Amino acid sequence: MCCTFSPARLSSTLLYAGDAQWNGLYVHVLAYQNTASTSGPNAMILPIPATRLGPENAVDTRPFRTFLEDIREATRLPVARSYGAAFGAPQGSRPVVFDVGSYTVVLAESPRAVLAALGAVPENKRPAINDRMLQAFEVYYPGWPVAVCCWNGDLQPEPLLWWYEPRFPEWLFAPALDAHDGNPPDLRAAVQVDHHLAFGSALRPEGQPVRYRDDAGSHRPLLPSSVRGAELHVRMSNGDFWARRDQTGGPALRHTPGHTAGAPLALNGWEGEAPAWRLPEPIAHAYNPPPPRWPVPAPPVQPPPEGKTYCASCHSLLDASAKLCSVCGAWTPAKTAAPG
Repeated sequence: MCCTFSPARLSSTLLYAGDAQWNGLYVHVLAYQNTASTSGPNAMILPIPATRLGPENAVDTRPFRTFLEDIREATRLPVARSYGAAFGAPQGSRPVVFDVGSYTVVLAESPRAVLAALGAVPENKRPAINDRMLQAFEVYYPGWPVAVCCWNGDLQPEPLLWWYEPRFPEWLFAPALDAHDGNPPDLRAAVQVDHHLAFGSALRPEGQPVRYRDDAGSHRPLLPSSVRGAELHVRMSNGDFWARRDQTGGPALRHTPGHTAGAPLALNGWEGEAPAWRLPEPIAHAYNPPPPRWPVPAPPVQPPPEGKTYCASCHSLLDASAKLCSVCGAWTPAKTAAPG
């Protein structure tokens, strides 16, 4: 997983995506870790589907640096594969540069805005400008902020942890587009993955319990008490991972930027049919405060009319053929009788 400005050796990637309540806000949480090695300064670029992003959204995890390994240990059972030109920074961009752990991070409102800040990266970590990579990410993730994480030499596993107000509140996102050779990612390629992927929620515990060895202190509300996950050591089509926030039990979806179809990927504890895939649409406003769950009206007492059914989540009346509720968006097995 990950795209780098110049050739690098990356392995043992750990990914977590979830949601939480933080400082009175509903937020999504993204954590990423790998073992990285490079000759000379390099950087990896992470797209983050946030409405806004600043240095305060990055958490220094050195006091509790084992948390991603603990999440992996909760879901170690492996699962099988389930499918088969230069440009300038725009006016008004205000990228920022700061250190978090061993990385120097350039945080920008778009990939092209990174150019205005690379000169502030310390020389020993400053990567050569990769116009083609930045331009590709501008196309693949239009309007998304990016974090360009700069390092040099061999880097031992050190988690990056972000919290952010999401552009797509109903979908959890784990970046996994792959390109380690300095070239823009090939969306048509099959890539070898060496990942552990986990989804969870600090608001709705579900899955295998996590036993944390280190105390996260004031940041503990960002971390889940239980997760669903998968160990992935297979070849699969290039892309990112998504999961509905109300279905962290799975399946996850492997999705190529710009495409409207996702391939389902089983997670531990998940059984059943994949949910209908709908490409998330961006929102132009902050999504706070959200309900931790959909408000559920009182169940109807009458059976549904012929050809209709009730949503098993919010009890709305739907066509009997519907697999995705048009009211609450939940994918749940339809009920053909009034919920009791």
